[in-house]
Amino acid sequence: MEVIVEIRTQLMERYPLLQNCEKEIMEGFYEMKKSFEQGGKLLICGNGGSSADAQHIVGELMKEFRLHRQVPETFAQECRRLYPGEGLEARVQGALPAIAIGGESGSCVRICQ
Repeated sequence: MEVIVEIRTQLMERYPLLQNCEKEIMEGFYEMKKSFEQGGKLLICGNGGSSADAQHIVGELMKEFRLHRQVPETFAQECRRLYPGEGLEARVQGALPAIAIGGESGSCVRICQ
């Protein structure tokens, strides 16, 4: 929880105009956190440059950004079973599942059909 408070504090210091909607930002954060904990995925979209931003955000969620994300224990166990003694589970990163809809044109075509 300390990390969340620290990040929120830094965000509000860097972007003081966001203080007007701090409550809504934190509500959104907790909804996404709850969704991830329940196995949900984040769908992000944009148009033009915002589509590129969406793809960038997904890239950050799929790898370590500010904090190391450990892989789930079941995955770590499978790594140890398949590759004993190699320590693979410590060298891979956990990811937060996210999809940039505008960057997945094949998916968009299937959705629209």
